[in-house]
Amino acid sequence: MVDVTLNVTYAPVRVAKPSIAAMNNPAPKGAAGKMIGKEDASRCVSIFKTLGLASIMIFAVVSLVGMIVIWKSGLIERVISQQLVIEKDTEVYDVWVKPPVKPIVNIFVFNYTNVAEFTAGKEKLKVKEVGPYVYRLSLEKVRVVFPTNDTVSFQEKKNYQFDPVLTKGSLDDVLMVPSFTVLGTVHKLDKLLGGLPFNPLPDSFFTKEPFEKIKVRDLIWGYDDAIYDTVRPFLNMVSGDLPAKMGLLVGKNSTDEMRFTINTGMLDINKLGIVSAINGKKKLSMWRSNECNRVDGSEGSMFPPPQVASGLRLYIFLAQLCRRIPFDAIKFMVTNGMPAVRYAPPEDVFSPDNPENQCYCLSGKCPKNGLFNVGPCVFDSPTMASFPHFFQGDPSLLDEVDGLKPDAEKHQFYLDVHHKFGVPLGGKSRLQINLVAKAKNIAPMKRFKRDTILPVCWFEVSVDELPPEVKSALKLATHTASHGLMYFLLCVFVFSSGVIAYYATKRTRAKVARPLIYSELPKKLILVQKK
Repeated sequence: MVDVTLNVTYAPVRVAKPSIAAMNNPAPKGAAGKMIGKEDASRCVSIFKTLGLASIMIFAVVSLVGMIVIWKSGLIERVISQQLVIEKDTEVYDVWVKPPVKPIVNIFVFNYTNVAEFTAGKEKLKVKEVGPYVYRLSLEKVRVVFPTNDTVSFQEKKNYQFDPVLTKGSLDDVLMVPSFTVLGTVHKLDKLLGGLPFNPLPDSFFTKEPFEKIKVRDLIWGYDDAIYDTVRPFLNMVSGDLPAKMGLLVGKNSTDEMRFTINTGMLDINKLGIVSAINGKKKLSMWRSNECNRVDGSEGSMFPPPQVASGLRLYIFLAQLCRRIPFDAIKFMVTNGMPAVRYAPPEDVFSPDNPENQCYCLSGKCPKNGLFNVGPCVFDSPTMASFPHFFQGDPSLLDEVDGLKPDAEKHQFYLDVHHKFGVPLGGKSRLQINLVAKAKNIAPMKRFKRDTILPVCWFEVSVDELPPEVKSALKLATHTASHGLMYFLLCVFVFSSGVIAYYATKRTRAKVARPLIYSELPKKLILVQKK
């Protein structure tokens, strides 16, 4: 057997053996000894390859720059935010007018369990929280008008539907609660007789006690009262048109008389949803300064996306308090499967030490920390608002009544807002109604200390779960806006980079392993024959 090995005494590179035909008919050489022929075709192919590679490189650069711009600038989020403006004949407008979300309203009532012992001077008042009595709230904006391009005015139509399944108890439960009519009448008399050194009214003036037994149904939706019917015509002369009955939600299961005017965000997305007027007025009149009388803040259905994205303080105008309430961002979280910022009122929101609250203190006197005098907003009644169980309030508020246990988990007011679009994703609005017992030398009130705060009930309006269609739409917008285009650009960048790398590698290999032409063959070949 014969083994033949070819040894090359030139350079140690791989040599492609030329064919016999090529060796017998060597190709013509140019000035540099290279092969020539079909130059035009080769040049065209080379140009097309160069242009294609350049285009791919441009795609790669553009996609990379696009990803950086979108990531850093939030461009897509801003584009979608512009679609949130309130404009007729849009999907956003339809959802805004008739929200598919139905909040749950929980009403907790304080039942006074030892009124007889308190009246006899034997015990401090004791309360037991009863409920919740649950309603599902349907909202619709009616009488919608666009006064200008960037404002819209409307009224809210509310429909409360009782939910017996979620309710603990019955609307026919009979509870002992503070009497609105007695405490309200005493409050009016206190103002009228405040300058007198004595009380001209006999003890027999009042035939009712400051507490009364009442069904929950009547407490919520109203009841007839002889004292109220007697004094109502006189109160109407100084307090406006009072409702025909006394009750927590009297007149609320209908179209609200209050008319809001808010910004549509059409000209400035930073003003989206901000209230600009109430009943056509840009200022209130019951507080002591222009700042407190200022109509401002969101009406609660949407917030300016740039402010939420930046974590700035938000304001909500609470019509039931006739004032705006500040909300601070406290943490980032996931609500209903979407990124959200949780907002809550600051601890000093109802503090007399907060300089911003001084203009709410009428007659130069501020209530204790944790209380807000809502009387000027509610027919000049002796009503104080607070958080449930006097959460974040002065500890002395718990001294007058036993049975209150403030708990942040149960009683904090908070709102979760989509961190890019400013849409509420969930939250719990919690406020407590309290009556003030003015201690005058009137028989029913002699047992009370001056300005005793008596809790009546508290409301929790909550949105825990969004409807599936709302959740799907928000998730789609969230993930499409945040990731969809970036994923597309990333794919373009990876593909372009791969093509560039492929051609670069192929060209390098071609340079290393290109075939030798005839003129570059070794000058000396040694054939070694082994037997």
